[in-house]
Amino acid sequence: MAADKKLPPVKVKGKSPTDGAESTACGVFLKYAMIVSNIFILLVGLASVAVGIWIAVDRNFLSNVLSTELVQYVSASYILIIAGFIVSIVALIGCCGSRRENRCLLLTYFIILTLMFIILLCAAILAIVFRAQVGTSLKSLMGTTLKRYYGKLRIVTDGWDATQSRLDCCAIEEQDWGIYNQSEWIKDINGAITYKTPGYRYVPATCCQKDSSGNYRNLEACQTSQLMPPGTMVGSQNDDLHYRGCYSAGKEFLIEHSSILLGLGIALSLLLLCGMIFSILLFLRIPKNA
Repeated sequence: MAADKKLPPVKVKGKSPTDGAESTACGVFLKYAMIVSNIFILLVGLASVAVGIWIAVDRNFLSNVLSTELVQYVSASYILIIAGFIVSIVALIGCCGSRRENRCLLLTYFIILTLMFIILLCAAILAIVFRAQVGTSLKSLMGTTLKRYYGKLRIVTDGWDATQSRLDCCAIEEQDWGIYNQSEWIKDINGAITYKTPGYRYVPATCCQKDSSGNYRNLEACQTSQLMPPGTMVGSQNDDLHYRGCYSAGKEFLIEHSSILLGLGIALSLLLLCGMIFSILLFLRIPKNA
């Protein structure tokens, strides 16, 4: 009887326990590092959408005063909203691709993140340029809208009133109440009342201080005082009147908000960079037939 011959082992097609990115400790690290980075990308992406919407809506009171000066500022906030929304969705794709070790999903994820990274860099550049350019042009535009259109065009008048109320300021420069004498508002509000006579209003109500309940403290003292501001530059302090100009207040507001945009954009860009690095490394470790 012929001796039994051992049959050669049968090779079964498919992934063995040692195939894939998880075959080494490095592969395991890349896989879970990518999942963690995508969780952070998702959270920061959602935060970017929320903050971008808040900033876009919050600047509405300045739109009718500084419409042409806010183009870069508004563009940066809209870019942040769109980018945040897209990367939040892409983060889910990245988690799925890394967990399933799917080369196609990982490659798609890498390409989209690269595009978003470039777009966010553009938004950051817009925010930086805007911060650098907020200056004399802002002051000039404010002067033009106040002197030519305040009291004449409703949309500009409402914009100025909202700005003064929101930022607790008055006119353009510090103690610049006299600029209202060059506006249409001064003629309409006073009518036949002669300049420097009792009852003559020098400033709008929105230049006046409010109490803790949001009501004007003393409109008559604020608007019509003859022996102290705004009727004269000398005299005692008028505690019912805003002394700060809207140029400095508006500039500070815009720089502060553009800093928030810039900070979020940089944070999201760094997270995207981490996601791109982890995804391409994980992509290279997964066998082509996986």
